[in-house]
Amino acid sequence: MSYEIERKDLGFVGGKQDQYAATFGGFNFMEFYDNDKVIVNPLRVKPDYINELQFNILLYYTGTSRLSSKIIEAQTQNVVQKKEKSIEAMHKLKEQAVLMKEAILKGELDKIGAILDFGWQYKKQMAEGITNPVIDEIYDIAKKAGATGGKISGAGGGVL
Repeated sequence: MSYEIERKDLGFVGGKQDQYAATFGGFNFMEFYDNDKVIVNPLRVKPDYINELQFNILLYYTGTSRLSSKIIEAQTQNVVQKKEKSIEAMHKLKEQAVLMKEAILKGELDKIGAILDFGWQYKKQMAEGITNPVIDEIYDIAKKAGATGGKISGAGGGVL
């Protein structure tokens, strides 16, 4: 319902993954198909793995906020215009989801940072404006301090 309201009723641009993640909660592998078909596969993650993740993941508020719909529109335009770099990046982000699922299920938690970094490097290639000097600086400082990767929320720009 949240997807219907936000995307169809209000006309906001964007994907479905956030609404489905909030609706189902927990660890899921989601597959999105044509004609609004979505398959949500709950993952059976061992409690020890979840505890380890909770103990090793840090949420950092950047203090910045912006409307992500403009970035999402730019990403969509790049794909519609068949910009090779953006399309390749999109395929790499799909690959990232599979790599993440495998690492979590196998308990290879030491790989997660590198997988997040892999995704971030490709996400930045989707469109202009996904990152900015402040985000880049925060990300670089975190990596120099020992972080192995990061996920930037909000189409790339709000929370690290």
